[in-house]
Amino acid sequence: MYEAINNYISRCASISESEMELFNSLLKKTTVPKKTYLLQEGEICNFEAFIIKGCIRSFYIDENGFEVILQFAIEDWWVSDIASFHDQKPSNIYIETLEDCELFILSDKNKEELLNQIPQFERVFS
Repeated sequence: MYEAINNYISRCASISESEMELFNSLLKKTTVPKKTYLLQEGEICNFEAFIIKGCIRSFYIDENGFEVILQFAIEDWWVSDIASFHDQKPSNIYIETLEDCELFILSDKNKEELLNQIPQFERVFS
C-alpha cells in the first residue's frame, strides 16, 4: 500500500525501515471523487497530499475573474498550498481534483511530529 510513497521518500533521503514505518503510520489514505475542492480561497490549508492515483490542479482567480493554473499534480507527486500550510494563514488558491484520486494525507500536526522525531525528513519536504 505504501510502495509508491516509500519509493519517493527513498529517492530524497536515507530513511531506515523503522523510521519509514513511523512515517507511514502518520499518513491517512483517502479516496476523493473528481471535481472535489480540497482547498478553496480563504481556507487555511491543513494538509500536504501525496497523489497515489489521479490528477489535481491548483489555481487562483485573477483580478479579471480568470482562472490561472499554477500546477497540475499527477501520480507520485505532492500538492498543497505550502505558504498557507506553514503559516496557517488563509490561502489565495484553489486545489481541485480533476479525476477520482487516491491520496495519502499528511496533516500539519502529523508533519510536525514527524520532523520532531526524524529530522532528516526535512530533506524530503525542502
